Amino acid sequence: KELKHLEVRGESGKGLLQKEPIVEVVASGEMEIKEIILHDKFREKDTADQVKLLQAAVNNALKQAKDISAEKLKAATGGLKIPGL
Repeated sequence: KELKHLEVRGESGKGLLQKEPIVEVVASGEMEIKEIILHDKFREKDTADQVKLLQAAVNNALKQAKDISAEKLKAATGGLKIPGL
């Protein structure tokens, strides 16, 4: 239940010249996408770049959710490896 209410934010498009993300994705600890935020610079990109930015932000958010879920599971099981989990 705790993971359902957990939210992580993945970003893409930040760099040396771009201080703010172009795409932000919010995911739950259950690996569900809750929100996608497309900033103004997104519209200036061509379709191929838009796809790459979306993929990167989604993958970033899901990786964070997976990592946090694994940490919480490890804490809940005391580090025991339970088959199927």
